Amino acid sequence: MSNKPKRSDELTDQERRLLKPYLSDVDANVFTLENFNPEVIGGALARYSRAPTGFKETVVREFLNPDGTPNYQGENYAIHFLNPFLEALKQIGVNPRVVMNHETYENGEFAEKIDLAIKNRGEIHETIEKISGRELPESWYPFNPIGSDGSMDGVTVTGYE
Repeated sequence: MSNKPKRSDELTDQERRLLKPYLSDVDANVFTLENFNPEVIGGALARYSRAPTGFKETVVREFLNPDGTPNYQGENYAIHFLNPFLEALKQIGVNPRVVMNHETYENGEFAEKIDLAIKNRGEIHETIEKISGRELPESWYPFNPIGSDGSMDGVTVTGYE
């Protein structure tokens, strides 16, 4: 008989025990996270948004070792999850060149690419419409700026210099 839960969003008794040091209330729908470093929290939240399970299940199954300790080894969580994906691609003969977004931002390449995209927005606009079949407004720009209130709602790009 398997110790796995019947549904992917149910915790086993062992998983509940492993989570106790990290959640204010393992049984509650609303809880606080405790004793995790920011990298684990950030990685878990990012992964949870794409996971087929609930947040608690994602944390215990993907971010904790069998002994209950966080499986963070000081690496970037993007690398933590990217490496198994790259290994799987390698097995089928695909060897992509990986560009880490944060590195391009830090070294200025990101700004150059934004500038290039904006200068070529007409061609990008046509390509998106042609491939996707959806109609974009003529005022469309290939980026969404954040307003002074921290939101992208209601922010309209009227030009670029």
